[in-house]
Amino acid sequence: MRTPGSGWVARSFSVLVEFSARTQDIRRRLDDELDRFSDTMVRDPTPREPWKLEREAAIDSRPAKTHSVDAEVLHAGWVEQVRRLGHDPAVLVAQAVNQVVERGGIDRSTRLSMIDQTIVAMSEKQSTWRPTQVHRELAALVPTGTAASSEQLAVWLDDVFDEIVTTRCVDICKPVPPDALLRHDVRPATESVADRAVTTQAILDQEQALIGWVDRHLTCGSRDDPDSVVGGSKELDVAQAAAAGVVAGDADIVLIVGPAGTGKTIALAPAVAQIQTEGRVVFGVAPSATTAEVLAVETGVAADTLDKLLIEHRLTRRPATRFDLPAGATVIVDEAGMLPTAKLAELARLADARGWRIALVGDPLQFSAVGRGGMFGLLVDTFGAIELERVHRFDNEWERDASLRLRRGDVTVADLYEQHGRLHGGTVTQMERQSVARWWDMRSGVKQPC
Repeated sequence: MRTPGSGWVARSFSVLVEFSARTQDIRRRLDDELDRFSDTMVRDPTPREPWKLEREAAIDSRPAKTHSVDAEVLHAGWVEQVRRLGHDPAVLVAQAVNQVVERGGIDRSTRLSMIDQTIVAMSEKQSTWRPTQVHRELAALVPTGTAASSEQLAVWLDDVFDEIVTTRCVDICKPVPPDALLRHDVRPATESVADRAVTTQAILDQEQALIGWVDRHLTCGSRDDPDSVVGGSKELDVAQAAAAGVVAGDADIVLIVGPAGTGKTIALAPAVAQIQTEGRVVFGVAPSATTAEVLAVETGVAADTLDKLLIEHRLTRRPATRFDLPAGATVIVDEAGMLPTAKLAELARLADARGWRIALVGDPLQFSAVGRGGMFGLLVDTFGAIELERVHRFDNEWERDASLRLRRGDVTVADLYEQHGRLHGGTVTQMERQSVARWWDMRSGVKQPC
């Protein structure tokens, strides 16, 4: 099969845009129609209605036909359009006809490249993969010029997957019983597709190294006197005082779980103040600049993103002053549950090399990492942590306990929220307007229902 070459497409992009004006017009009209529909009907369109609106937009955008214009006149008009864009019509046609690529198969080097790209892409996303996920990643990498039927491609993808599992991965499925009836992939016939999982040795090694890192350092250091940190303050509960004490203490590794509203930053602020009073260095990092700024404002610690800290120490030059932390410095990692495993592993190596203390603070049941993560939750489950359990953020006593039930995935708590008038519905447009209106009422001091 022969298709126009990509070079021709790139050089004639202005021509494609010029002769696709109606398509762009249809898209603009459809957007307007969808907005008008939501405002008029006060609901979102059903899955079939956008198709009808698109047909209406296509009809409305159709230019009136002039029956007196023949093919020669139309051709002359198109030629003039192309010339106005700076192209020679004859050359453009010749390029479109002659610039072709031949479709063919996938050679060994391309196959190996696809395998490498698949391993890298999957390793960035998650720790373990199901066969369907690997197949999807491989299929997306198949060259568009491949000449093969869907049946042939499916067989080929199965073969490549088998090669990946055999040569590049570790199968972490349950052992196959000796008397099991096997499928063509040598797995038990009773095994669900969702039960098949593979990973790489590199991922297993990285995660094991993090577990070993915490295991080596968790018991190092002993001073964590809460009373010396909080100075008898009545603002902290028992768990908050304990958290403040270990952060300000000497332990090499500190694990703290702080669900939303439990006063995590309230506990960190006196710990930061105590460390600074003693003349020691403390620095905060977070997954995002916004989170780092909040940490800095609410605790008084100098803070930045974890990425910035890591990048400064990857460079050949000396790190900038604020990132050039001395041995014994305390690094507070906020929202540790959102850290990708690779970045946490890099921080662990850097902390060992520079002699830093690390305080991991977060909630493994809140937002996870963008990409492969979950190590904070595994470390908490393996070694334990100080957990802040009392919610301070809510004025209503019922909502404090309800928020913790919701965090644990207790769906029955929805009934409690419904009883208190906290569940609202409607179209996307309606809910957006309600959200803005409620936000404005709260800013204006309007009393909200309990």
